Amino acid sequence: MDNPTRPEERLCFNVRPVTRRDGGTLPLTLHDLLAVGSAHSRLVMRTFLAVFLVILVVVWMQPGHYESEMKILVKQERVDPVVSSDESSRNQTSQAVSEAQLNSEVELLKSRDLLAKVVVATGLPERKKTGIAARLWTLLTSRMEKEVLASRLEKGFAYQDLRVAQAVHDAAQELNVQPLRKSNVIIVTYSSPDPNLSATVLKTLADRYLEKHLAVHRPAGAFDFFDQQAEQYRKNLVNLESRLAQYDREQGVVSGQTEKETALRQLADVEASERSTRAQIAETEQRVRALEAETAATPARTTTDVRSGSVRLIEQFQSSLTTLELKRIELSQQFKPDYPPLQAVQSQIAELQASIAAAAESPVREETTGRDPTFTFLQTELAKNRAELAALRARAGALGATAAAHKANALRLERIDLVERDLIREAKQAEQNYLLHAQNREETRVSNALDVRRIVNVAVAEEPTVPIEPSGLPRSLLVMLGAMLAGISSVGLAFVADYRGRPSRTPNEESRAARQSRPGEPPRH
Repeated sequence: MDNPTRPEERLCFNVRPVTRRDGGTLPLTLHDLLAVGSAHSRLVMRTFLAVFLVILVVVWMQPGHYESEMKILVKQERVDPVVSSDESSRNQTSQAVSEAQLNSEVELLKSRDLLAKVVVATGLPERKKTGIAARLWTLLTSRMEKEVLASRLEKGFAYQDLRVAQAVHDAAQELNVQPLRKSNVIIVTYSSPDPNLSATVLKTLADRYLEKHLAVHRPAGAFDFFDQQAEQYRKNLVNLESRLAQYDREQGVVSGQTEKETALRQLADVEASERSTRAQIAETEQRVRALEAETAATPARTTTDVRSGSVRLIEQFQSSLTTLELKRIELSQQFKPDYPPLQAVQSQIAELQASIAAAAESPVREETTGRDPTFTFLQTELAKNRAELAALRARAGALGATAAAHKANALRLERIDLVERDLIREAKQAEQNYLLHAQNREETRVSNALDVRRIVNVAVAEEPTVPIEPSGLPRSLLVMLGAMLAGISSVGLAFVADYRGRPSRTPNEESRAARQSRPGEPPRH
C-alpha cells in the first residue's frame, strides 16, 4: 500500500528524471515539459517576448542588402604583339584561355588600387553606415578608432587617404569575384543597403577595370619607342647603302661577288685551256720526233718505170709493117705483081722486116725515177706538226699570261668582295631591324587604335542592374526563426530555473513525487 503523500509534495512542480534502481534515468515526457512550463509560465512568457521583440527590432531596423551582379567574359580573340626580335616567339599564340589568365583577371579585379579608384568615384568614403548593428558597432569602436586615427595622422598619413583606405577595406568585404567553373566567365557581385549604389559600384568597377586592363597589357610609350627606333635604323640603312654604292664606284665594280665569281670561272677556263695546250705541245713534240726519224729513214726518190728500148722500137716497126701489109694486100688485089707501086711497097716491107730482125738482135734498157710519195708525206706532216708546235707554244704562253692576269683580278675582287660583304651584312642587319621595328610600330599603332575603341580580350558579358529584392533570407523567415529562437530560449531558461529552484530530496521522495505526477502508474515495491 502507497505511503501517504504530503500536501506540499503534490503542489511541487519541480521535476527531474527519476533515478531507477539500476542507476538509469527515465526520459522526460510531454507531461514533464508542460509541468515545467506551468511552474514558470511567467518566466517563459517574459523571456519569449523579450527575445522575440529584440530579434524583431533588429530584423526590422537592419537594412536589407541588395546584391548586384555582372559577368565578365575573358577571350583570346585579340593577340597583342610580342615585343621581341625573335620571329618564332612573336608568332607563338594560343586561342585558348588558360586558368592562369582567368586568375590574373580575378586578381586584377580585386586589386586595391582599382578599388580605391572605384570608392573615390562613387563617394563611398563620405557615406555613413546604416543599420542598427553598424551604428552600435560604430558607437562601441568610435573611441578606439579615434585613437588609431590620431596615431596615424601623427605619422604623416592624410585624413582623406585613411578614409579611402577604410572604404576600400569595407568594399573588399562586400565584393565577391569568382570565376565560373569550366567557362571563361568571371562573376562579380557587390552588396550594399542601397540597390542603386550596388549597381553604380559595379558599373564604375567595370569601367575602371577595362582601363586598368588596357594599362597593364599595353606597354606605356611603345609606339614612340618603336617609331624612334625604326627611324634610327632607316637612317642607318640609307647611310650603309650610300657607302656601299660609293665604294663600288671607287673600285669600278658593279657587284664584287658576281664579278669575282665570273673572274674565277674565267681563270678556271684559262687554266684548263693552258693545261690542254701543254698536253697538246707534248703530244706534238713527240709526233715531230717520230716524223723526223721516219723522214731520215725514207729515201727522197725511187724508180717509177723500167723499159727495154728495142722492144719499143720493134713495136713501132711492127705497127708500120702492119700498115704496109694492108696496103700491099689492097694493091695486089687490084694490080699485077709487076706493078711498080706494089713492088715499092714490097721492098719497104722487106726493109722493115730487116730492121725488126736487127733490133731484136741488139736490145736497149730504159729506167724512169721520181720523188718517193712516203717521203713527201712525211715531209708535209713534219712541216705541219712543226708549225702546229710553234702555234701551241705561243698559245701556251698567251694562256699563261692571261691566267696570271685573271688570278690577279680575282685576288683584287676577293678583297673588294670582303669589304662589300661586310657592308652588305651591316645593311641587311639594319634592314631587318628597320623592318622589325616598323612592323612593331604598325602593330602598336593598331593596338592603340583598338585600345581607343576598347576592343580588348575582356568584355562585360552581363551589365550590372539595380536589384529589386534584397539578397539573403526574407524578413518573414527571419521573424519565424527569431520566434523559434525565442521559444527555445524561454523553455531552456525555465528548465534552468526549475533545476536551480528544486530542493534536495532522497530517492524515495523523488520516486513518490514521480508516481504522484503519473497517477496511472502502479506503485512499485
